[in-house]
Amino acid sequence: MSLLDQNWGTGGSADDEAQDDNQQGRQITTSRDGTLMLIECAPQMFELLANQMKQDSSINNDDDDDEDAQLTTGFQLVMRACQRFYQSKIISNDKDLSGIILYGTENSLNAFDFKHIYILHELAQPSAERIIQLETLSNKNTYKIKYDELFGSTQATGYSLNEALWTCSNLFSNSPQRLTIKRIFIFTCNDQPHASNLTLERQAKQRAKDLNDVGIQLEVFPILTETIIRFDFKKFFQDVLMLSDEDLDIRNNQEPTGRLNELLKLVYSKEHKKRAYCTVPFSLGKAADVALIPQGEEMNKKVKNDRLASNGFHVHYLPYADDIRNLPKNDTTRAANDEVDLFKNVIRGLKFKYRPDKFENPALQTLWRNIEATALNKGEPDEFIDLTIPSVENQNRKIVGYIDELKQMIFPPGYVMGTTKKSATKRK
Repeated sequence: MSLLDQNWGTGGSADDEAQDDNQQGRQITTSRDGTLMLIECAPQMFELLANQMKQDSSINNDDDDDEDAQLTTGFQLVMRACQRFYQSKIISNDKDLSGIILYGTENSLNAFDFKHIYILHELAQPSAERIIQLETLSNKNTYKIKYDELFGSTQATGYSLNEALWTCSNLFSNSPQRLTIKRIFIFTCNDQPHASNLTLERQAKQRAKDLNDVGIQLEVFPILTETIIRFDFKKFFQDVLMLSDEDLDIRNNQEPTGRLNELLKLVYSKEHKKRAYCTVPFSLGKAADVALIPQGEEMNKKVKNDRLASNGFHVHYLPYADDIRNLPKNDTTRAANDEVDLFKNVIRGLKFKYRPDKFENPALQTLWRNIEATALNKGEPDEFIDLTIPSVENQNRKIVGYIDELKQMIFPPGYVMGTTKKSATKRK
C-alpha cells in the first residue's frame, strides 16, 4: 500500500475509540472534532483579489510573499487555506474529521440531488490524496482546468444557502465517528446571497438557527475582490451568526482577508479549542487570601485587529531559592555618557517585538517538510527559511547611521577594518 492510499496519522478507527472509552481507570476522554468548509463559487470568487489586500504583511517573510503572488483569486486563496488546514490537522489533531462542500457550481454531487451543491470531500481524516487535489485546485497553472473538469465551466445562479447548510447538517448526522465539536466555516464574497428572494433568505436564516440549536457552530470568512470591496455583516450574516451589535461593529471593522497567512490566522483562531483540562487550587498557606487580577488583552498598534496577548490569567514561573544568587560587585571603568547613548541607539535599532509563534523550530520544520515531500510524491521538499538566524543585511541597514561614529569611538585614527599589523622581520 502506497502512502497516497493511506491516511496520515494513527488511523483513528471506531474500534480505537471504543477501546479508549472502555479502558478503566483512565481520565483521558477521546475527543474528535468535525469541520466542514462551505465555499461559495460565485463569479466574483474568480476575480483578482482587491488591490488593498496586497499590502505588505506585518511579518517580513519572503516565502509567504512568493506564495501570495501565486494566489490571485479568492477561490485559489480558499483552496490553499483548506490545504494548509488539512496539513495542520495531520500534525496536531490527526483524529479530527474535515470535509469540503462547494455551492454555486454548475455540476451537483450530494445525497439530496440539490442543484449547484457539490460535496468535494466527505467528512474524513485528511489524506495525501486530498491534499494533492487541493494543491492542484489552488495552483495558478492548473486550478481553472481542474475546476472546469470537476464542477463545470458555467457559473450557476439561483442556488440556495439553506440547501447547502442542510447538506452540511446531513454529513454531520451521518458521520461514522462521534464528534465533540461540529463547525461549518463559510467562505464567501457575497454579504447578501438572497437579496432578490426573501423566501430563500428566510429559509437560510432559519436553517442557521436550527444548526445552532443542535450545537453546530457557524463562522463566516469574507473574501474581498476587485469588485467586492466591502463586506457588510448587517445585511444578512448578523442574523445567521446571531451577532450582537457590539460584535457586528467588530466584524465590520476587521481588515479584509486577502493574504494566505491572514486567512489562516482567522481560521485557526475560530478553530482553537477552548477547553478546561483541569483545575489547580492556588494556595500560599493557611488563611492566605490572594487577590488575582486578570491581565487585559494586548493589541498590535501597527496592525489592526492583531492580538499580541489574550486577556485573562497568565502563569508566571517563580524561581527556586537556588536560582537566586548575590553576584560580587566589581568596580570597572565605565563608558562616558555619550558612548552609552550611542550604544543605546544601536541596541534600540536592533530590537524587535519578540513573538514565539513567529519563529518555527528549524529541525521540526525540516523533518515535516521531508515527510510531506515523500507522502505527496514531490521531487524535493519545500524550501524552509530559518528565521532564527539573524539577517546580517537587515541589521546593517538598521544601524547604518551609527557605523562611522562607532568606528571613530572604538578604533584609533587610520585604522582599516579587516587588516592586521605585520610583524617585523628579524635579521639574522
